[in-house]
Amino acid sequence: MEPLLFVWIITSIFLLPLPFIFILKTGRSNPAYKIGLVTLVVGKIIEASLNLTPTLWKLMYLSDPVMMAGGILLFVGLTKLKKENSSKTKYGSLVCGIILISTFMYGTAYGIYGVTDWTYPAVSIVYYTCFWALALCYLDLGDHHPLSFVGAFFVIINILICFSYDGGLFSGMITEEEYAAAPWYFSYMTQSIGGLFASLGVIFKDKLGTRNLRK
Repeated sequence: MEPLLFVWIITSIFLLPLPFIFILKTGRSNPAYKIGLVTLVVGKIIEASLNLTPTLWKLMYLSDPVMMAGGILLFVGLTKLKKENSSKTKYGSLVCGIILISTFMYGTAYGIYGVTDWTYPAVSIVYYTCFWALALCYLDLGDHHPLSFVGAFFVIINILICFSYDGGLFSGMITEEEYAAAPWYFSYMTQSIGGLFASLGVIFKDKLGTRNLRK
């Protein structure tokens, strides 16, 4: 494993879930939130292991669903903690995002690249769903503080980076071996930056005394 890739993988394991830990410090949580946080970290660790050698890259079929489960559980747990009247809107945003991601992925894979094996598009949708849920959570954690928007932005950038690699695989421009050896550190870098800014959003919002969870 390249040193740069290793550094960003380790950094992302710590920074991506970091904003959610601030909620635990308030003493308020629920089973969905706690299980989601643990599940996300476990998924990240499995994801890290698949980068040890190109022969392990198929572990993404395990890590991606685990991470998606963690992201959705965190979203559900956080929404319940907030106890706001906008819960339906939040769930609607999650569902609409998943529908758009699925439509775009399948439309691109089949309509443009003529993919007939849906394995890769399906696992990509699962992976992107995780980060879409995390982006929404980041906004909610920081009460839409500008820094939280930056955090969510970088998480979305991560999706676009991964899609560029997926597109190369779908189109046949790169082989599975080249796909596994792609510069994935860009993905882990944006995950880390997203988690960092989301954490700063929570911290600065907290200093202003606007944390809803403490009311």
